[in-house]
Amino acid sequence: MVKKIKNELKYIDKPLLTLCLIMVCFGLLNIVTSSSREAATWDVSLYYYFYRQIVWIVAGGLLALIIMNIPTKKYNYWVMIGLVLVILALLYANIDPTFHRGSARWINLFGFVFQPGEFTKPFMVLLSVLFFDQYKKLVKRKPQEAKKILNLTFFVCLLIPLLIFLQRDFGNALIVGMIFLFCFLISDLDFQKKINYLFILVIVILIGALASFIHSGRVLEPHQLSRFNFLSPCTNYEHTGYQICNAYIAINEGGLFGVGIGESRQKYSYIDEPHTDMVFAIIIEEYGALFAGLILLVYTGIMLRIIHIGRSAKQKKLRYIAYGLMFYMFLQIFINLGGLFGLIPLTGVTLPFLSYGGSFTIAFLMGLGVVFRISIENRLAKIKIKKI
Repeated sequence: MVKKIKNELKYIDKPLLTLCLIMVCFGLLNIVTSSSREAATWDVSLYYYFYRQIVWIVAGGLLALIIMNIPTKKYNYWVMIGLVLVILALLYANIDPTFHRGSARWINLFGFVFQPGEFTKPFMVLLSVLFFDQYKKLVKRKPQEAKKILNLTFFVCLLIPLLIFLQRDFGNALIVGMIFLFCFLISDLDFQKKINYLFILVIVILIGALASFIHSGRVLEPHQLSRFNFLSPCTNYEHTGYQICNAYIAINEGGLFGVGIGESRQKYSYIDEPHTDMVFAIIIEEYGALFAGLILLVYTGIMLRIIHIGRSAKQKKLRYIAYGLMFYMFLQIFINLGGLFGLIPLTGVTLPFLSYGGSFTIAFLMGLGVVFRISIENRLAKIKIKKI
């Protein structure tokens, strides 16, 4: 078994692995400086968050390694098990949530506090793509059964973001919903069917918004609505614009070359939790805009490599899974940086590789494990063809 694992890992995509390792290492080291204020506030060691992040990376890496050695043909079985676990976790988080840092989107399981909404993101890619693939296989032979699968797909894939939204976690609910929409649009369903289901989707969203308004008198929480003042946040600096305006100051202070590693001033009592969703502002302040641009280039390289892996896949479902996971990463980056730069409302979404956080780090690395598995099977398929 060990020999088999080693043989398969030889075929892992080396460029993608290299870029990911570079980002993991930089993100890990940057957490030491970006979390220094937080460590002092809670009277813990300077390396407290650094060591904890290492634990999350090791845990996520081990799970990714396991995923890399599960053939994709077995994904249907594991996705069904995952579906049950995800629904149960989200229901539990709504019924008996654990409050953590003022949020009720967490679960405390045997002393481990985690956020189930983060794990639904890569899982939604697998769930929707594999369900749509199953529909495509049955639509000609068993049309009635195929229709039931398609209806079930929409029900489940709308239920999951709804359960996250009920936790008042609008950011993650939006990402999970958009991941499903993306996978739906790139699927092999015929054009007319896509139009029909999109119309139904809009009706369901409107009904859900109306039901929320009737129940509580609003669709979004007041603090969520206040974030729509993103185009001119500094006009209300003391309330809704405080975080963004201080991020702007950090970016301006950084200039092209930065103020120096560990020399950020905005992380001290100006930007809340600068090692999480606002970490990129601290990076620009300390390293400068040129270095930040280099990070964006590495992000682009990773996403382009994932697209290449998807295009090289022989099976359409694997191609769509790779594209879906790339879109998941793109959404995290776009929503985080879009909120930071005032292009869209700030939602507190984590930045891949760079932000501190256990649930997201583990879930994200598991998603990368799926991409690496697809790359391994691509290489193995080429070798098999050459032998024939």
